[in-house]
Amino acid sequence: MTAHGVNNQGIVVGDYQAYCIPDCSAPGQTSTGSQAWMYEQKSGALDELTLESSERTASAYGINNKGTIAGEAATGNGPQGVLWKVTGGVTTLPGNLYASFDWAVAVNDGGTVLGQYEDSGNPGSAAFLWTPPGGSQTPLPGPECDYCNRLYITANAINDSGTAVGSALSVIYDSSGVLVSGGLFAMEWRGATVTNLGGLQGSSSSEAYGINNGGDVVGDSGVGPAEGAPTHAFLYSHDVMTDLGTVPGDVDSTAYAINDKRQIVGFSVDAAGNGRAFLYDKGAMYDLKTLIDPNDPLAAYLTLEEAVSISQNGYIAVNGADSRDSGENAGTWRAFLLVPSH
Repeated sequence: MTAHGVNNQGIVVGDYQAYCIPDCSAPGQTSTGSQAWMYEQKSGALDELTLESSERTASAYGINNKGTIAGEAATGNGPQGVLWKVTGGVTTLPGNLYASFDWAVAVNDGGTVLGQYEDSGNPGSAAFLWTPPGGSQTPLPGPECDYCNRLYITANAINDSGTAVGSALSVIYDSSGVLVSGGLFAMEWRGATVTNLGGLQGSSSSEAYGINNGGDVVGDSGVGPAEGAPTHAFLYSHDVMTDLGTVPGDVDSTAYAINDKRQIVGFSVDAAGNGRAFLYDKGAMYDLKTLIDPNDPLAAYLTLEEAVSISQNGYIAVNGADSRDSGENAGTWRAFLLVPSH
């Protein structure tokens, strides 16, 4: 079970990987791949999200506060963008003009969908906005440059004003065709303007994963241009990228989401590669496990490895593990919802 998003009503969405036990070669066993789900905190209901009976896989990536869920479902025609409603019903995005298959990454409270598509050629992947009510599609451009190849454009999040963030991988040449530089950079799309957010201390590697309604952007970046430099979570605000550091004692970190209270969630990693979910609030980064009520029935069993989404009122979707799992389920990836206590 992997969580991807949560809204103000405590509704979590994600996907799960279906496995064959003991293996898929056994009689009657078939692998169904990933399947989409939603969990409602109020009722405790966990429901599967489907498109049609012929689908092979499905995933849910984001949910807005009006109960629209963005994701994808793959049928015989390949992956396609899908919008589910919490109250029931499913809609496929109109056929993408730019590619053979696509998926919906996120949806804001106004109903604008941020999508991703892949195709052959250059760029190999790119992004688009799907705007209701007519469903017009607008491609998001790559970084502005006179001589460059835009190899991959990735979209990750959108706020209620329609500003989107993600990343673009490109290589830049001079007018003679000589390679000047290249890298993966965090990008922001605000209306018709695309902005390269740069990297920490001159790094040429950064990605943006989240944005709030105030325009604050979070993600991760290499710390400096040196190969093998650590990667740290960042906050980009008012044209300044700030290094958020790590949970004390760790070496790397990534920020995935930020709400309008500027509370940030993500994960931090120690030198041995062990990850732990964090909450960054009021200038300090906390290991989320240490903030769990010790009287909570799950507290003693949890390993919280990455926090992927935070709602405006403080619900946090987290992925991790439960130490009580054993046998075939030992170490199974599980999704958790953290509910604010005040």
